Amino acid sequence: MKRFYPLLTFSLLLLYGCNSDTDDVDAKVNATLTFSHYWDQTSITNSEFNTLNFTNDHGELMSIERLRYLISDITFTKIDGRTILLEGYNLVDVTNQTNLSYTPSQKIAKGTYSNVSLIFGLVNEKNTDGIYSDLNAASWNVPMMLGGGYHYMQLDGKFINSSNETQG
Repeated sequence: MKRFYPLLTFSLLLLYGCNSDTDDVDAKVNATLTFSHYWDQTSITNSEFNTLNFTNDHGELMSIERLRYLISDITFTKIDGRTILLEGYNLVDVTNQTNLSYTPSQKIAKGTYSNVSLIFGLVNEKNTDGIYSDLNAASWNVPMMLGGGYHYMQLDGKFINSSNETQG
């Protein structure tokens, strides 16, 4: 009988004291996206801005003075095809090195996903002046004759024109 109690105690501890693998099935985690930027497979940061050190596909020398873009509606696709839409947006500003990493407030189920996609900019129904106070403060400077609203990317810089002069 003395041997039975330690065996019973050990069995009960083993049975009730261990976590089962199914505990993780309902676990929610934060997803973080980190944005990197490349020109012809060379990593770039704002330290390379404001100098004519990039060559476009037409062979023209150009600079980047401002680069920022808006991403929204991140969608995670599970292996079985179901999707999880994380609404919200992030204004990535490479010029000022802000929001280069984004963690949406909504958590997703822990697991394996076959695809992650996102919208550059906003879908038409959400692309309306005056709705997003933080984007209003960012001042996109897009004239109304070009559509106003929030555009998905702003790339400002200079290039060498046909007269061999630097032009904006």
